[in-house]
This record gives sequence, C-alpha cells and structure tokens, in this order.
Amino acid sequence: MQREKQIQFIKFNYMRAGLGNNLLRLIDLITIYKDNIKIKINTNNIKISRFCKPNILGSKGKKNRKSLLLSETLFRKEKIDLDLYFNTVKTHTTKEDILGIHFRGTDFVKWKKHSIIPPSFFLDSLEQFNNYSKIYVVTDDPTHNNIKELMSSNIFIGKSVFLFSNSEYSDFAILSRTNKIIASPSTFSLCASMFGPKDIVYPKKYATLEKNSPFWTNLINGEKPNYTNIFLK
Repeated sequence: MQREKQIQFIKFNYMRAGLGNNLLRLIDLITIYKDNIKIKINTNNIKISRFCKPNILGSKGKKNRKSLLLSETLFRKEKIDLDLYFNTVKTHTTKEDILGIHFRGTDFVKWKKHSIIPPSFFLDSLEQFNNYSKIYVVTDDPTHNNIKELMSSNIFIGKSVFLFSNSEYSDFAILSRTNKIIASPSTFSLCASMFGPKDIVYPKKYATLEKNSPFWTNLINGEKPNYTNIFLK
C-alpha cells in the first residue's frame, strides 16, 4: 500500500506591501513547497485568508520565503492550479462584457515618476476595445488629475462607466470580475487578472524603461507568463 503523503505546513507572514505582492508571494510559496493538494497555509491576515480555499488553511507552519521575483512566480516552468488553492473567479455573475481600467497613484508618485501612467495610454487602449459598453474604472487615487482627465473624455459617451475607489479587497474583487483589464504596472492589477479575466494590457513604454527587471524583459522578448495573458501596448 502506498503511504499517504504528509501535509506540508507553510507559515505565511504578511509583508508590509500591497495585496498583490503578498498574493504573488503566497503563490510562489505554494509552488515551491506544494505536495499536490496536501498543503496547509497558516496566516492570521484576513486579506490573505479570505482568498484561500478553507481546506488549505491550517493552524501551524514552519516554512516561509521573504524575497519575491515576479520573473520567478510568473515564468516558472512549474505552476500550480490556482483554482485548487484560491477563491478565483471561474465564471462571471453577469453575461455582460465588462472592461476594467486600473489606475495606480498614491505611493507610485514617490516611487518612480514613469509609474504614473498618463491618460493617453488608457484612451488609446480604449479605442482598441471600443466594443465594451460597460467599463469599471478602479483606482486608489480618485482625485488624481489623470483620473479627472480620463473620466471627462468623450470616449465614454454612450457607455456605462463606474468609478470605484473603496477598500483594497473590494476594488480587487471588482477588477477581477471584468473581462479584460487595462492597467498601471502593478501587482494588484496583475493578481486581479490572474484570479479573474486572464487578460491584461500594460504600457509598453513603461516596460522598455524597466531594463533591469527580468519580468518586463521577459515580456518584451515575447515570453508567455503563467496564469494570465499579458499584452504590451
């Protein structure tokens, strides 16, 4: 008789970083230490536990990993089935096609100036995906001038447009329930795409400026990432 594999326990400490970074860290941890579905995650952070399937949550843990490289998580040869471990959006609750837009402001202003994506990127992308009649605009910075300019554009005439800027979890859930995402370069929008529509558009100009990033370099070189389709425009 084949001996049943032991459960591997992973202790996950929430970093002082955003939701996207922490979800990617957890995906990386599971990929490294997974034993099929015989795995338990110990975390006392509700931001993470509410995304986990109840059967993988445990009460102890002994392994952790501090560092995170997007080039590892998204371009590993081995990947996990996200649906086994997380509460992903398998099917949409509405038959409508919804386009998601994510603009990241706030801390990006102090981080890298080129991380603040101009309205022109979103407007140019909107012209390409003009078939969407309903649009969800999600942002952490609703008073930013770029958002004001974007929301006042004539391109939205005749469309149902909704602006969301609520809690981190709420905004993530809304974004993941769209059919395609046009986004600022953030792990928040990346994870929303991985958990939901599987299609996301990022600015190519930003990617070309990140020459020291294996993640963006891989995308520019045409490599296909795990979990979602990423397009550079």
